[in-house]
Parts: sequence; structure tokens; C-alpha cells
Amino acid sequence: MDHILLDEFKAALTEEKNRLTNELAAIARRNPSVKDDWTAEFPHFEEAEDVQDTDLEESADEVEEYEVRRATADDLEMRLRDVNAALERIEKGTYGISIKTGKPLSVERLRANPAAAFAPEEERMPEK
Repeated sequence: MDHILLDEFKAALTEEKNRLTNELAAIARRNPSVKDDWTAEFPHFEEAEDVQDTDLEESADEVEEYEVRRATADDLEMRLRDVNAALERIEKGTYGISIKTGKPLSVERLRANPAAAFAPEEERMPEK
């Protein structure tokens, strides 16, 4: 792969990494003990004036919001791992090569998903 294309993919991956990190930071916090691990934060809504009537309702809303945050954080975290892995492959000189077959990935595939590690038809194949 030529250096111009590689630089293009590296820039796209770096931009996506920054975006994902910012999105995660808005709903989760980094786990200092585990690399690339994030923990969703429990939301705290403002207290209503009539606390008695809204306590259970507010608690239910907080739990529901936490579940949404947790699922979103999990999805963002998985994508961030894929992006980081792609950036590592660029540094190692193996970017654009399938981790399952060792065959080159098409430029079209990488343009559609710069973090791709294998071709769509290789989905069910085990890694090398």
C-alpha cells in the first residue's frame, strides 16, 4: 500500500479515535487498572421539588439511562479497540492485510471501514 493511502487511513483512524474517546468520556470513565477499558457512569438527575411523588419515577429513569449509557459505552469501547488495533497494524506494517488469511484487503473495504481487519466473506473464519 502506498504511503499516501496509508497516511489517509491513519488520519481517518486517528480522527475516529479522538471522536470515540470524546464520546466515551461524556458517558463513562476510564478504568485505570485495565488498558482500553471504560465504565459507564450512573446518571444523577436533578431532584424534583416534590421528592415523594417522583422518587421512584426518577430512580427508574436513572436506571434506564444507565442501561442506555452502558450499552452505548460497550459499543463505543469495542469500536475504539478495533480502531486502536488498526493503528497498531499501521505501525507494525501489517495494515491492509487480513488477520485471518494474510491476503490484502481491498482499498474499497478499507475506505468503507478503515479499522477492518479482514474481508466480509472471512467473517466466520478463525484468526490465523
